[in-house]
Amino acid sequence: MVRSATIVDEGALDAYPLKAMMYSVAPVVRVAVKTKNAADLPKLVKGLRHLAKSDFLLQLTTSESGEHIVAGVGELHLEIALKDLKDFMGDTEIEVSYHPITF
Repeated sequence: MVRSATIVDEGALDAYPLKAMMYSVAPVVRVAVKTKNAADLPKLVKGLRHLAKSDFLLQLTTSESGEHIVAGVGELHLEIALKDLKDFMGDTEIEVSYHPITF
């Protein structure tokens, strides 16, 4: 997937390429998310995929124990991401547990 582009008028003589933005941030807060009902797991996975597409600063992983981990650059960032996930999930309830980051 290409995440950069240059937009110019047709026949333009000068074109200035837009460079991709570089972020120097790293996830500092992470949570594990799971559904209360195991049958809703596919819906959770689909919701996490939507999150990954909409916010590339989020880091989504699966731990060795099978937990789905969502890591963000701050508490507010993660709070907004989880609200978006809950909105996507609709009536499906999810459980969130905080995990410490080890460096």
